[in-house]
Amino acid sequence: MASDNQRRDDYLVSERGLKAHDRAGSIGWELMKSIVFDGRSSDDIYDFDDEIQGWLNRWHEDKKLPPLPWLPQGKRRGTPWTEMKRVGSSKPLHDLPGFQKPSSEMIPSVINWIGGKTSIQPTIRGIFDEVPNHRPAEVFGGSGSTIFGLNRDDGFYADINPDNTNLMSQMKIGMGDVPIAQNQEQLEDFAEQMNALRRRRDVEGKELDDDEKMALARLFVGTNLQHRNGMFDYEPWDAPAKQYTEGRIKRPNFRASKVRVMPHEVGSINLDPYAKRLKNVEIHTGDFRDTSKLLDRNDAFYLDPQYIGRDIQYGGSDEQKQGVGFDQLQRDTLKVGAEHEGPVLLSNYMYDPKTGKPFDNYIESALDHGYQIHPWLRKPKGNKNPVVEMLATRNFPEKLNSLKRFMR
Repeated sequence: MASDNQRRDDYLVSERGLKAHDRAGSIGWELMKSIVFDGRSSDDIYDFDDEIQGWLNRWHEDKKLPPLPWLPQGKRRGTPWTEMKRVGSSKPLHDLPGFQKPSSEMIPSVINWIGGKTSIQPTIRGIFDEVPNHRPAEVFGGSGSTIFGLNRDDGFYADINPDNTNLMSQMKIGMGDVPIAQNQEQLEDFAEQMNALRRRRDVEGKELDDDEKMALARLFVGTNLQHRNGMFDYEPWDAPAKQYTEGRIKRPNFRASKVRVMPHEVGSINLDPYAKRLKNVEIHTGDFRDTSKLLDRNDAFYLDPQYIGRDIQYGGSDEQKQGVGFDQLQRDTLKVGAEHEGPVLLSNYMYDPKTGKPFDNYIESALDHGYQIHPWLRKPKGNKNPVVEMLATRNFPEKLNSLKRFMR
């Protein structure tokens, strides 16, 4: 572990370098192709492995994990269901600081999404604060947690799933009060109504009109919020599809709880305030390899693919089942980020959560693509033990405030 003196020396060297850059009127860019941990840099993860394993082994005793070199910003926000039930309206949601002072706070995502980044948005926000004049862009959009977490006046959202992008587009228009399924029977009815609209769009190849698109988005929210973890199971359609599709939604399962307020107990959720926050957000449907071509150097690019070693099904299509191993999707994600001329942030597992060993090939490939890798030891809420993730960056400015943490 680096000594206080070494950290101070590194800090002063960086400070002098930054002042020189400032005098020259240019930006100091971070060093590429390196792993940075605890203020030290190497191109070999095994230079840090003993230290990382030590942190993991001690966690159950001291509950401490090493910090990242960015300060979290803002506060994680979830939908205030308990307070909404108490007052009988969506006013507690509308009163959240993120709708009143978005420059300093986040707003919650609307739907449930496994692998969404709601829980780590303060960290993501702290990193993107380094590039305040760049438009945030995400092409593995999901629930839009990063767009809502950064909560800027613009953004770029894309996803391969047309149900997700349709929802974001309808929220941008304004969705009003959205009914939430009240029981299993209504939940199944909502899903069947969705399937009818989705079949027309995906199998029959017909363009849905504006009313149908809005109805589909409202049904999506009303079903997602009351179905297990929000992630649907799919089965093949009864005929060949004419465009990308996840398949037919299987029977959803109504969720209930005796210890916390469930969305159905609130009855409905008013989503109108989201329209203003999405007013200047650009929305696209398609594979990330295509939608990323719409970005330029003024975009701060966040890449959040399926995590290696995490067996989560995001949909019924073959495309959504990729990325569990170091496959073409993972290789193309690294490549797409390396080709972007603006700031890039990429997140993934760095160590196999099952074996506790580094993903050597993935780490080596990320380094070869010029990423600076920051190992992130963190304890997710649903995990018994900490995991080792990575936050990998390219083209981020080297900021003095990122180094001040080492002086604390």
